[in-house]
Amino acid sequence: MADPDLRQLRYFAAVAEERNLTRAAERLLITQPALSRAIQALERAVGVDLLIRRPRSLELTPAGHSLLQSARDLDLRMDAAIQNARAAGQPRLKVSVHLCDVALAAELCAFDPTVEFISDDTREQADELRASRHDVALLRDQFDEPGVSQHLLLSEPRVVILPSDHALASKETIALDDLTDEPITTWARMSAAEAAHWAAADETGRDWRVGPAVTTPGDVLAAVRLGPAIAFYPASVAPPGTTLPGLISRAVEGVSPSRLWVGWRTGDRSSIVGAFLKNLTNP
Repeated sequence: MADPDLRQLRYFAAVAEERNLTRAAERLLITQPALSRAIQALERAVGVDLLIRRPRSLELTPAGHSLLQSARDLDLRMDAAIQNARAAGQPRLKVSVHLCDVALAAELCAFDPTVEFISDDTREQADELRASRHDVALLRDQFDEPGVSQHLLLSEPRVVILPSDHALASKETIALDDLTDEPITTWARMSAAEAAHWAAADETGRDWRVGPAVTTPGDVLAAVRLGPAIAFYPASVAPPGTTLPGLISRAVEGVSPSRLWVGWRTGDRSSIVGAFLKNLTNP
């Protein structure tokens, strides 16, 4: 005798719950004789009676009670397995994001719970896009990149991050001119336009002092804490007045805003990328 299959177990569960072959058959959208044969085949395969057949109803035997619970459990597990397989078979969109922007990314991309976020705390996001290691990137203050198309998502003020014992720490708002002599952390591989923006010199053309070289946001905070250096940060990451270990953030006058862009490979015609960009840029 062949082993019971999932279809037979589902039929049995319906009969056990309805306690009536006619109602169970209607629920399962099959004929009553076909259902009766399936239950009989299941009992032969199991080797014990599962139902007590009475003139107007059916009752479960002890074996039937035991099998019912297992049948329900198997059905749920099979459904879960199918859903997991379907999810695994669907392409997942890989979105790279800087650690400092994860909160914004979660909010902006909440419409698509299948997104796979990849933390990238370097300046290499555009390279990763061009190499097809990521599908989309949320780019912070990144300027024109060959082969990468960009769409502006938001613009926000920048604050200055200082050591908590800095001479200007008592001020709630600092004028940019007061920071002229402060060394500013610098990122590797910055273009001239990026460097001017990072140093808050893009709108004024002011002179500025080159400070310690950094490769990650963590390096920036460490360089400011250990000094001597300052850094300009998006207000969403360090709102004015924020206190970090050994650091403070202050509003600053005369600094250009920080911008968050979504970037993708120029010419990418992937339907999953297109749908994501449409939802992200047209909320």
